[in-house]
Amino acid sequence: MSSTRYPQKANGKTCRIGALRSYRTLVCIGILSILGTTARADTIPQLVAKTKPAIVQVIALDQNYSRIEFGTGFFISPDGLVVTNFHVIQGASHITALSNAGALFLFQKVVAQPAGVDLAVLKFLATDAPFLKLGRSADAVEGQKVLVVGNPRGLQGTVSDGIISSFRDNRSLIQITAPISPGSSGSPVMNENGEVIGVATLIETDGQNLNFAIPSEQVASALSASVVATPPSLASMSSDQSAAPSVGSTLSPSNPPPPRQPDLSASVREFVQSFWNHHESNDASDWASAFAPRTNYCYYGGGQWADQRFVEQDRAKLVKRYPIRQYRFYGLTIDAQPGGSLARVGYAFNYAYAGHKSAAGVCRVLLTLQQISGRWFITAYDEKVNRQ
Repeated sequence: MSSTRYPQKANGKTCRIGALRSYRTLVCIGILSILGTTARADTIPQLVAKTKPAIVQVIALDQNYSRIEFGTGFFISPDGLVVTNFHVIQGASHITALSNAGALFLFQKVVAQPAGVDLAVLKFLATDAPFLKLGRSADAVEGQKVLVVGNPRGLQGTVSDGIISSFRDNRSLIQITAPISPGSSGSPVMNENGEVIGVATLIETDGQNLNFAIPSEQVASALSASVVATPPSLASMSSDQSAAPSVGSTLSPSNPPPPRQPDLSASVREFVQSFWNHHESNDASDWASAFAPRTNYCYYGGGQWADQRFVEQDRAKLVKRYPIRQYRFYGLTIDAQPGGSLARVGYAFNYAYAGHKSAAGVCRVLLTLQQISGRWFITAYDEKVNRQ
């Protein structure tokens, strides 16, 4: 019986079958390990679910609490630090932030604004806020996939993806294909690990899909340098009318603080609680009596000015459809400057209606109040309803 000969390589050395099998086994194990790692990576839906709660709509208001600009921002700390573009808040007298879930955050101060860079780091009143981790754009490469979540045209929580097209101006700008529109300014540009590698800032309108972001390293540099610049009209809110004091500064004896103005929060809270009590009344005029003669009303022409009669008629329709109503109010926030005559209020309520039909859900409300002849009135009313 003839003996079996193993195949030979060109150099004449024998390649044993057992060695080949071991090698193939190791290769297979390596491939399976790589595939297993890939399978464990977050998908885009998983990344969106993880990162979206940390992203907010930043709303800039004038001295009358009318909106002058809006954009996007995102938390980078649980205690309320939010990154956005400086042009979003420039010229604002008041700033507020609204999460995708409808939570309202009150503005405290501008923490940092690097000179010559369209960035601002803001501080809002928050505890345990979901936040995003800053990554390194220096590690990013052309062709790498990116994810953007923002509020284009006010459409909150819009998700888009794309790739890094190029790096411009010595990597001071990141060019991306993920679409950006007005309202997306300040959106986080994230890598596939959900880390922020850039902040959306501008688009080239003369071309197609030419979008740019500021590298995340600029945010870290602004925070470490503690460069502070308060927008001009925000500076007018300080006790020194010529300039806003820097972080940690105190007023000198030669510039004593003005007399303390009465805190309006108590009277605003009393008014709002009285307004809440009118919700269960089936007399629509009770509810409408809290409104000014002309109100920016969300159910009139998409937020146009409505008179008190329209507000009463609109309420009467709800009362007729649901004569039995129950409410639970919570989350009251008040932004009122001492000595002023305007206030911004946010809150939410759970509701349960019964009548010809039944309905239940959650409603989030934003009010602008104005003192007229010593009494508070609602001059702007906006609400978002989530039916259950």
